[in-house]
Amino acid sequence: MQRTRTIGVILFTFVTVFLYIFLWSVCPNVYMNQGFCILCCNIFMCLCLIYIVSRESFYFFEPIVFVYFMYYMIFVFTPILNILTNNVDIFGTDTMSGCFKGTVIFAIGFIALLIGYYSNIYINGRFKNIEQNDEIILEYDKDSLLRYSYIVWALAVGIYLLYNAMTGRSLLYMLTFGFLSRGLGTSGGFEIDFLSMIIYCGSLPMMNILVNEKSKVIKFIVFFVTCVPVATRGFRSALIIPLLAPFVYYYIKRKKSPSMKILILVFVLVIFMLGFIGNTRSSMRMGNGLNVEGYTFTDGIDGAIDYFSSYKAFYGAVQQYPEIFPYTYGKQLLYAVVMYIPRAIWPNKPNGWIQEVIGNSTNEVARASGSAWPNIGEYYTDGGIIEVVIVMFILGALFRKMKNMYESPRSESSLLVYSLLLPGLIPIIAYGYTAGNLPTIVFMILPLLGQRYLVKGSLIYRNEGDT
Repeated sequence: MQRTRTIGVILFTFVTVFLYIFLWSVCPNVYMNQGFCILCCNIFMCLCLIYIVSRESFYFFEPIVFVYFMYYMIFVFTPILNILTNNVDIFGTDTMSGCFKGTVIFAIGFIALLIGYYSNIYINGRFKNIEQNDEIILEYDKDSLLRYSYIVWALAVGIYLLYNAMTGRSLLYMLTFGFLSRGLGTSGGFEIDFLSMIIYCGSLPMMNILVNEKSKVIKFIVFFVTCVPVATRGFRSALIIPLLAPFVYYYIKRKKSPSMKILILVFVLVIFMLGFIGNTRSSMRMGNGLNVEGYTFTDGIDGAIDYFSSYKAFYGAVQQYPEIFPYTYGKQLLYAVVMYIPRAIWPNKPNGWIQEVIGNSTNEVARASGSAWPNIGEYYTDGGIIEVVIVMFILGALFRKMKNMYESPRSESSLLVYSLLLPGLIPIIAYGYTAGNLPTIVFMILPLLGQRYLVKGSLIYRNEGDT
């Protein structure tokens, strides 16, 4: 199997290289150098993929696969597609001149991530001892777990819906995509905006209910009420997590990989969902409901491609920093720690730097629209190539720690949390904003802490498959 995977990737490498050579040959003359740079990046990424799949421990649902896919889409597939369709500008600013420098920085960062991921940093020491005691499993009482999950889920969804009601969106508006009601399209302000993060506390309880609840009707209602309000807010990244988590859990629980047909189907559905929400979220956020008039499949594809076009802001950043603007020297990452300290406690708390840096890298329209870049853009503008290498290495080590969650699960909850964290990597890579991504992870994991103290459980010692 290992040999088959390697051969398959080698064939994929040859096919993509010849394809990108052809595409490079038809690139507009003004972007010939950029096209050649992307061709080289494709070769680099294919070589990395050969190394990844040739590993004996390779599994489709391990973190590095999701991370690789995101970076390939952002730095290889989407740039060449945008060049061919003449869609390289970001709100009127052409940043493609930063392609070479940006690609080199990304390649260095990705190598650092691979080193962190495949090093033994999390195999040695106490983590190695944990892996050696796989026979010790924490098992929760299902009835007690379900009661706890329903309470936490109801609180999370209820507070989220209350927040939306306070910002002009009624329960009926949220659950019917605005077909039966209209919203005011107002904003809550920073004082209550943190309540929007509470919905992530409902993710783990939702998974517990989907796994342990016997009624299919109840399962559907819980899944629907969790996902739809997020969709109506236009938060594509937030919707990816609850949508893909059951899919991930199904396969890692059985230690299987999906067939090619299933992969293609899920990929098409996710791409369509990203594009659809991207094209309709402005109408939903303004309180006008779902507007699909004149919407076509091509619009959906364009919206999905836009999701992976965050490289544009990154290309702009590498041209402006540090030549024109100085690095922020840790301020962007530090803000993730102090972001949610109330101003009542810290009146002079500074604002986040993300939009200011985005504006410096592109233009004011992009800044005002909330444009983003891949996570590597934040590290580079914050501390240059040194911070890129350090943070990407640390991320690689953390992703390897994630992998241990399904390889040596300490409980069923380990698999459930992993099934949530894995799709959570998609927005982390695509829209690098630690101050926004960190609370997402914290709120998702928070119910697990309560679960360990409030839900009945017992340690089960397994010896050669026997309890």
